[in-house]
Amino acid sequence: MPQPRLVVWYNTRCPVCDAGIDRQRTKLIAAVRAGTIEFRDINLEPEALAAHGASLADVRRRLHATDEAGRLLVGADVAIAVWLGFIVLDGATYMLLALTLVVGLPLTNANAIKSAALVPTTLVAMAVFAFKGDIDWTLGAVMGVGNIGAGILGARLATSPAARTWVFRLLVIVICAELVHLTVHYVLETH
Repeated sequence: MPQPRLVVWYNTRCPVCDAGIDRQRTKLIAAVRAGTIEFRDINLEPEALAAHGASLADVRRRLHATDEAGRLLVGADVAIAVWLGFIVLDGATYMLLALTLVVGLPLTNANAIKSAALVPTTLVAMAVFAFKGDIDWTLGAVMGVGNIGAGILGARLATSPAARTWVFRLLVIVICAELVHLTVHYVLETH
């Protein structure tokens, strides 16, 4: 079996911690079956994170994980890695699809709502990573300028009725392809 992308260390002797991890493991069963993520009891391997300077007492207080590069993640970083690190398409793409298909909004309105909803989540994530010193500000600035330029160009192109139809079709095709990929990778290949 390949090395998991993430190993989450937790304390089974804490009833709240154990129940919480049990619930998360059930939700992430496909990733667990695929070997992408592994949950391990720190009480069975109390020295497992000693090389990172984390003691058994540290893991009993806060959730810890090691990623595929061997880096130690602690607390909120573990939650971010578990929930965001294993989603191939970002949640914004699914939100856009739901706003157009389920709610029935026009694509341009749905995209504006999706973008506005992302501002608070982006600011929180940025604050967490900035506090930890994990942001490459130069690369982020270049990507930000690129996103702004692409947003302006995309808004101009999206005002055409033909463009909206093709963008919507492409969005549906990409999401369907991603769902097939996830099914093959996490369901069919794990048995």
